[in-house]
Amino acid sequence: MAFFKPKQHAPSSTQAAVTLSNGTSLPLAQLLNARFSHSPQHQRSNSVLGPWLGPFRSQRRGHGLDFDDMRPYQHGDDVRHIDWKATARHNDVYTRMYKEEKEHVVTLAVDFTSSMFTGSEQLKSVNAGLLAAKLAWHISNAGARCGIHIQSDDNAVQLPAANAEQSVIAICAALQKQFEQAQHARKAASIDFNSKAVEAQISQIDRMINGGRTLGVIILIGGIDNFNATLKLKLSQLSKARSMAVLYISDPIELTAVPVGRYRYRTEKGVASIHIGKSQQQLIQENLQQQQNALDDFFGHQNMLLIRNTASEIALLNTLAYHGLIP
Repeated sequence: MAFFKPKQHAPSSTQAAVTLSNGTSLPLAQLLNARFSHSPQHQRSNSVLGPWLGPFRSQRRGHGLDFDDMRPYQHGDDVRHIDWKATARHNDVYTRMYKEEKEHVVTLAVDFTSSMFTGSEQLKSVNAGLLAAKLAWHISNAGARCGIHIQSDDNAVQLPAANAEQSVIAICAALQKQFEQAQHARKAASIDFNSKAVEAQISQIDRMINGGRTLGVIILIGGIDNFNATLKLKLSQLSKARSMAVLYISDPIELTAVPVGRYRYRTEKGVASIHIGKSQQQLIQENLQQQQNALDDFFGHQNMLLIRNTASEIALLNTLAYHGLIP
């Protein structure tokens, strides 16, 4: 696989207040600033958002805080909800009913394995980290709880779901710290990193499968670089165990063949080069399209939600909210 150095972008005058990523870094200031990237118009309220709800009113009746109706007592009703004044008036036992409220919990599973530290314009890991921070702020600002699990080749860090601003700040700090550690390890590693990264990705999905209901909704954020039978099986198991979605982080060269020309790449023996002609370009494009079609077919047949990072942020948020995965 060819490795391309991301382009270096000169900062503009509008970037003076916040240190922005140059495509190869993940500044903490930019992660914290992601709290301002979404407006309240994208938040939904008074609607059922699936089995994991936040401080949002459901149409189901249960034991929440908002009074809904009153009816004659039925066997199994909580005696604490008996309305004694109504009982005395009607000479029959009446129970107060409330709108059910549950907690909406979301766990972001971020892939910082070595395969994510490649890219033609910016590192895929940078894209994943920024997207995770924006989602964490959106979820927290909507009153839900957000946790995170960050997986690198040799390490995994998990922060439990919470809904305080400090918890999102901790998530941003963890993203920045784990990014730097994984990037340093990637630079020090040999070129043959693929098998280790695939094992780590499978390990992360296993943790999400076995993590219990406290993890809530699972949103995987990362690449799908080795779409083999094992990964398909684990994704299928996760979709049966949890409400989940995959935010697929890809690079432009993984979607469209590179232009005709000569390209350099690294190997264990040093730098080599390869010439891509028109016939090779066409063959590469066909293979890339087949890979994308295979992803669409699998997720479609499994009825799993796959969202590509080529979608706009508004489209991404609206899609996740439509499926009840975020508030």
